[in-house]
Amino acid sequence: MTMIDHSYGVIPIRYLGEKPQVLLIKNKGGHWSFPKGHPEGNESGTETARRELREETGVIDCDIQETPVFVSKLQIEKNGKTIDREITFYLGKVAGNNVEIDPNEVHEFSWLLFDDAFEQITYPQTKQILSDVIEYLKQHK
Repeated sequence: MTMIDHSYGVIPIRYLGEKPQVLLIKNKGGHWSFPKGHPEGNESGTETARRELREETGVIDCDIQETPVFVSKLQIEKNGKTIDREITFYLGKVAGNNVEIDPNEVHEFSWLLFDDAFEQITYPQTKQILSDVIEYLKQHK
């Protein structure tokens, strides 16, 4: 039996001049990605993404867009069960520079230009999400 595991996250972007930067976090497993997590109670996807961003990075001044969404799907094996993991990411425009990571969840963070972020990201699915975001932003300036 396959279980479906839903997570929601935000791709935090800020602009310094013309060049956008994206916020990446390094989790306990040593992987670089975007802030994300599982919903609590009856949270919507955007509510989950906003809470996770706040909990993991301390960022509260972020305009999270409902659309477009960027979805990463993968299968993992856990305790002999196949789990279909689906992570929905929203774009978030960050106004400030204040980042205070939660050391219980996040080891490091970095604001990076897209090319540098692409090199830093651990998983191919997350690199694809960033590629999709870059393409979207080129088309919707």
